[in-house]
Parts: sequence; structure tokens; C-alpha cells
Amino acid sequence: MNFSEIHRLAPRHFARCAFFISLTLFAGAAHAIQSGDIASERATFIGTEPLYFEANHGQADATAKFIARGPDCSVFLNPAEAILVLRKSAGADSSSDPIGEIGETKSGSRTVRMILAGANSDAAMSGAETISGKANYLIGNDPTEWRAGIPLFAKVRANEIYPGIDVIYHADQSARLEYDFVVKPGASAKRISLRIDGADDVRVDASGDLILKIGGAEVRQRKPVIYQEINGSRREIRGRYQIVNENKGARNSRSTTVGFRIGDYDSALPLIIDPTLSFSTFFGGTRADRGWAIALDSSGNIYIAGETVSKNKFPVTPGAVQRKFAGGIAGFGDAFVAKFDAVSNQLVYVTYLGGKTDDGAFALAVDAAGNAFITGFTDSRNFPIVPANGALRSKVVGVRNNSFRLAPTDAFVAQLDPTGSSLVFSTLLGGTRRDAGYGIAVDASGVYVTGLTESTNFIPVPNGFQPFSGGRQDAFVAKIIGGTNYAYCTYLGGTNMEQAKSIAVDSAGNAYVTGWTSSTNFPIVNPITLVNDVYTNGITLDHLNLQTRPTGRPDAFISKISADGMSLLYSTYLGGSNDDRGTSIALDSAANAYVTGFTLSKVFPTNVVTLPQSKTGNFVSHVFVAKVDSNDNLIYSTQFGGRRLDRGLGIAADAAGLAYVTGFTREKNFFATNAFTDLRSKKVIKAGSRSKDVFLAVLSADGTSFVGTNSLLLGGRLSDHATGIAVDPAGTTAYIVGTTISPDFPKTNSVQSRLDREKNGKTPDAFVSKILFP
Repeated sequence: MNFSEIHRLAPRHFARCAFFISLTLFAGAAHAIQSGDIASERATFIGTEPLYFEANHGQADATAKFIARGPDCSVFLNPAEAILVLRKSAGADSSSDPIGEIGETKSGSRTVRMILAGANSDAAMSGAETISGKANYLIGNDPTEWRAGIPLFAKVRANEIYPGIDVIYHADQSARLEYDFVVKPGASAKRISLRIDGADDVRVDASGDLILKIGGAEVRQRKPVIYQEINGSRREIRGRYQIVNENKGARNSRSTTVGFRIGDYDSALPLIIDPTLSFSTFFGGTRADRGWAIALDSSGNIYIAGETVSKNKFPVTPGAVQRKFAGGIAGFGDAFVAKFDAVSNQLVYVTYLGGKTDDGAFALAVDAAGNAFITGFTDSRNFPIVPANGALRSKVVGVRNNSFRLAPTDAFVAQLDPTGSSLVFSTLLGGTRRDAGYGIAVDASGVYVTGLTESTNFIPVPNGFQPFSGGRQDAFVAKIIGGTNYAYCTYLGGTNMEQAKSIAVDSAGNAYVTGWTSSTNFPIVNPITLVNDVYTNGITLDHLNLQTRPTGRPDAFISKISADGMSLLYSTYLGGSNDDRGTSIALDSAANAYVTGFTLSKVFPTNVVTLPQSKTGNFVSHVFVAKVDSNDNLIYSTQFGGRRLDRGLGIAADAAGLAYVTGFTREKNFFATNAFTDLRSKKVIKAGSRSKDVFLAVLSADGTSFVGTNSLLLGGRLSDHATGIAVDPAGTTAYIVGTTISPDFPKTNSVQSRLDREKNGKTPDAFVSKILFP
């Protein structure tokens, strides 16, 4: 699949509007559509406002039939032409600049035309999906010049621009303008070609990508990866861009025609476009670096957090909260937080966070304003605290645990401002033993944290449904306000051991937690009941290991906590007779809860057809996924994997109810006979590997199948594993963070193109990967 990206060569030049092109071709049913897009830096073509199309009723001097406007750019649409006007000055009146000659306009703007060469310029063009509002232009004192009640549309369609081919203009979830071609059965996608007038340069690079240079911006359109499914097998279809004609005249008269060379394919079947690795980079310094968590803000900027032992070459940015490595003892590290720009993928900020001994960040959440909230662990007695005298807890205390030779640690919670240059607050949570934060979520009312505690004095003032410690190690759940007050803080556990790994919060403020427990008296409320081929009369998951005499192995758990923290709305075991551990939980917009983890149980409690897996019943561990609806009913529980070690470590969900699961696998046939995309390095694909590879599995809304074209493997010849995932609401892009020691880990548009030489494939780097779906 071809998705474009922009590289800011001169950030101040046309700084708020950029031009993206992406083309996905389908043949087959008329509804088989995919997109290309015209978008702005930081997804601000229309900012965060809805993108709409105005029918031109004379409110613009242009002859265009439809208009879309942005803060520093406008697009004028005709059936066979899209005209883009980019202005240098932010805040200019988007209706004041007429479409001028190609190149510079009187206002210093740039105009670029994209013309569908040979297309029908008289094709019927109409608005679709009417928006309830209207546009009104009451300009000047002459009412005859006013334009009122202009209809607005979410889409514009031009029919039969080529025989059997339509084009549709619309917006994606980030308010970016896209165009889609609909290639009907029998039509030829080879007829589509673009004439680009006004770009400074158009070329196809050595990798097959199409690159346009417009002023200070470089626009990249990925080389297509195309195939068809024929009788259950995958057939690759060759396809690439080609420069058909080029006129390098004076700047204002440059014109380039770009065609598409597509190999032979069955025109009665759809062409399938693979997910594209649009951004992937190493991230670290000269020593060990691990990425643990990833999150997005409302503009699509990427945030990651983890831990590093690198005091050299770690890419800390000027103005960061903490620019110097603080770990002073060999082997001890600092937490780190990094932010990448949504469009350019370049670093916005990177900062250390820690004291003189050991610190690490395990979880990350971002609010609507771009503040980053981090939790993890520290045993540093000089960990940075803000405010110094008003934090919940300001210093790690306690004595070394003589049984395990472990130093006391505290959980920490910190908030970074959107620039990464100041701590809004930073506080410790804990008692006199080991405590650590593993999950974090945020809403407008506060910050929700979960993790583990061995401290019987973890809670300073009892406030929650379980005020006292249950056993040797409990989970904890806390809601804090401003870093200085508890809304509630509670233990969660029985008389043995618990660990909470992840937390999510719904719009009502209810918190959802997953992890694992080995306690037979773990608090159970309204547990899951399921029916399957084994338990035909139903079984309730209210016993550890599904037995009245449990083996003592841990089970995963899922617990839902009321908004005030004073009651459990439901709490259930989820596991079989062997080890089962929950690792990550996520919610969709309907408050359905999705949980992943891994199971060693041969009979794991599932209630849908088990997803494709290795043909033998023997395995080390499988991935499991469960979905519980907003009324606390089990929608599905399933497990899948190969014969070796597979673990689900991160999960996200989109608005359509698809679950996106990532982790690692040692099985090259992880997806069994299912279609998937192989984004591993060429050496791995050719030779095979038993080292850990990253997987991304996309599950259907009912949990019965993989969305095969979106499922993939990613990695190099050594070990790679993913620990966190984020996905945009529309499910068009997934973001993965993790750790790799593979020098050949796939990279593209990277900020760091290789492992540091001192590591030599033995010491890990963090990695970040951005994957675009058809």
C-alpha cells in the first residue's frame, strides 16, 4: 500500500500545510475503494475541525465546483483536477487568494495542480453525505453579492473520469483530505496517470518511491506492494511508478506526468494492498535501551517511554526536563520519554527522568492537550519531585529485603508538559517494600495508576474497596489529582500474589484492570460465564485454574472498578489449569474492554472458534484475547499461536471493534495458513528464524478471524519483541514500540538508522514503528 509522508526540509516555509499523495488500486466490486491523501503538517489541513466541502455558488472567484479550506491552504476540485494553493503566512484569509499562475502567486503562495491525464473533464461531479450545517458569506454592503445557505458535504464524487473508474474526495479521521479511485470490474487501473504542474521536482527514487519537492517540503509516496488471493494462495502483482513525460522548463512551467506500471492480474478479483511500514527507527544510545509504552495525542503525535542505561549518544533534546543521565552506578538506568511529530516523524523532545540509582518507565498516557503522564519504578532517593513540599510522597524509604536481596522501590507518577521542558508534577507512591507502577490512564478528572506492591503500608489513608493488604504481593489501583491528592487508593488481591499490568478508563470514570493472580481468594464479583464444546452447560470463571483444588498456577484477571473506587462492578479469573497472565487492556468508544496476555494452558476457556494455529496441540505458550462488552458480558475469548513461545503484550481497539494485538513469537508459521504481511528483513524471510519476531494480529469484531491483510510479522535476524501498541480510532494506522537487538531490523525514514556499533547485536535498542493499513 502506498502512503506518503512529508519530510520538513525548511520548517518555516509553508509551515502549516503540506501535500500528501497516496494511491491504492483495487479491481473488483465497485465498493472496493482505497485512498490517496492531501494532508497538512501535524494533520492540520483543517486542524482538529471537521473537514467539509463547499459547493461553489460563486463565493470564490475560482471556476472549481467544490472547495475545501485550511488555515494556510485551499483545495479547489474539478472532476479531473485538484488545485492546491499553499500560503506562507499563517492565518491568511483562505478566500482571498485566487488561483493564479502555476508557481508563485502575488501573495507569495505556491499553486500546484494535479491533473488526471486523459480523464473526462466533463464527468458528473456531486456532493455526497450532506452535513447539517450551511456556509454563509455576507461580505460587503451589497446584498446581491452575498451567498447564503451553501450546502456542505463530507464527500465529493466524480463518476466515470476514466471508463469504469470513479474518484471520490473525502477526509480521514485526522481531517486530512484524501482521494480514492474506484476501479470497477473490467476497467483498467493502468489508465490512471497524474500530471503534476508546479512542483519544483518530481522523481522516482532507487527504492521505487515517488518524491515531489514543493518549496521546503518533500512529499514521498511509497512504492506499491500489490497481490491477489487466488484459491487461498497469495499471488504477488508487480507494480511501480514511472515517469512518463517530463518538462523541466522554467520554474513556473515545470510539468511531470507520472504513470503506473502494473503487472498482469485477474481483473475479476480485487487487488490487495499490503500494510506499509511508513516509519521505523532504532532509538537509543551506546548501552541498553528498552521501549515499554506508546501513546498518541489528538493530533497523531507519537509518545514513547521506557528505560535506558545509555549516558552517551542518547538523543536528548535541548530544553528537556532532564538533559543529563543521572544513574551513577554501573547497570543502573534512567526512565526516558520521547515525542515524535505526527507528520515528519522527527523528534520533538527526548528527556531522561530519574535519580542516581535505578529508574524505569513502564506505562504512558497522553491527554487532549499533549501532556504526557508516566509511571514506573524508582529506588533513587533523589528522584525529581514536583512540588517539592506538596507531593503525595517525596522520598523512597525502607530497608533491603533480606530474603530476596532486593532494595525498596517506589512507584512514581509524573506529568510532562507538551514541550517536554517542564514537570507539571512528579510524585512517588509506595510504602517500605517494593512498589512499582505498570499501567496508567488519564481523563479530565484525574490520573489512574495500577501496579504491584509488597508494602502493607502502601495506602496512607484507607480509601477504596480493599483498604488492607491481602497477602505477600498485591495489585494496587489509585486515582490521583494534580499529583498532590488521592481520589482513591486501594489494594486488589488475595492471600497469595498479584500483579496488575495495565489499566484503562471509560467515559464514566470506571477503571478496568488486568494482570495475574495466584490467590484462591482473589476478590470475585459477577464473574464471566461461558459455554463451549467442553463446558456445554456453561462454566463460571470463579475458581483459580478452573478447579476447586487449584494447582497454584497464576490466572489472568479482569476487574472493573467503580468511578469512586469504592466497589468492584465485576472481577473475574480468566485462565486454565496452567500459567495464564493478563498483560494489557484497552477500551473502544463503546466501552467494550479488550484484554490480551499469554497462556500455557492446553485448555484455555474460549467461547468462539479458536483462531488458526499450529496443527499440533503441543505448544509452549499461546496468545489469548478476550472482549467484554459494556454490560459486562463476554463477547469472545480466544487463543492462537504456534508451537513455540508466543506472547501477547499490547492491545488496542478501533471504533469498528477490531482488536490490534502485538507481542512476540518464535514461530515462523505464527499465522498458520492465514494471509499475513511479512515485514521482516530479507535475510529472515529467506532463511527463516527461531529468534523472537514482532507480530501484529488484527482480530475481527466477533473474534472469529484475523483481518489477514492487516496482520503481519516484523523483525530482523536476532530477537525483537513489541511491548506496546496504539492505533488511531479509524484503524488506518498502528504504532508499535518495543526492543530489538537485530542490526537488520527494518527501518524507514528513521531518526536513528542503525544499532550503535558498540552494541554489536548483543545489547538492545528501543524501536518505534508506524504501520499504515489499506
